[in-house]
Amino acid sequence: MKIINNNIRFYKNDLNKFKYLKKIHTYYNKKINLISTNSLNNFYLNHIEYSLSIINLIKFLPNSEIMDAGTGGGFPGIPLSIIFKNTKFYLVDSINKKILILKKIIKILNINNVYIINNRIENIKKKFDFVISRYLTNINNIYNMFKNNIKKKSNHYLKNGIIYLTGVKKNNIKIKKYYIRDLYSIYKNDFYFNKKIIYIPII
Repeated sequence: MKIINNNIRFYKNDLNKFKYLKKIHTYYNKKINLISTNSLNNFYLNHIEYSLSIINLIKFLPNSEIMDAGTGGGFPGIPLSIIFKNTKFYLVDSINKKILILKKIIKILNINNVYIINNRIENIKKKFDFVISRYLTNINNIYNMFKNNIKKKSNHYLKNGIIYLTGVKKNNIKIKKYYIRDLYSIYKNDFYFNKKIIYIPII
C-alpha cells in the first residue's frame, strides 16, 4: 500500500474498512464463490491494492458516475468507493446471489456512494463517466460493449472512457486507440508481472 499511499490520502477509517472487508469476504466465500478461494491468502494484494492501482491513472472527481461492470465480489468498485467518497459507483452483476451479498457488504461497511444493480451488462442503458472492470472478457470486445454507456462531456483530465485491469499482451490488442499503464514497472512485485491498466477513451 506504500505506493498507493503516496498518491492518495488514507484515513484510519478507510484502512479499517479494508481490514474488515477481508473478514467479510472470508465469511461469505464459504457460502458462495465471490472470489477465488486461493486469492484470500493474498487478499490485500490481489483485491485491494490491485483495485486501487487505478489511482495511478486517474483520481475520480466528486459527483462523477462510475460503472463497475461484472463486479463479482465488488472489485475494483468497493475499494475505490471507500477512497472516493463523493463519487458514485454502480456495481453491476447478473448473479443474484452475489448481488445480495454485495448489498450486505456495503451496509456493514456503511458505504453510501455505492449502488448495486442486478442485471446483465448489455441491459444497462445508463451513461457513465467511466466504465471500470477487470478480467471481464476479451479486451477487443470491451469497446463495443461499453461505447454507448459513456457520457459525451468529460470533466476529468482524461476523456471519458473505459478503464480495464488485465494481463493481456500489447500485440493481442486490436482496438485502434488505447493507452497502457504497466503495473509491474510501478510495483516491482511478481504479482503484477504482465498486469496492466488499459485505458480506452470514447470520443
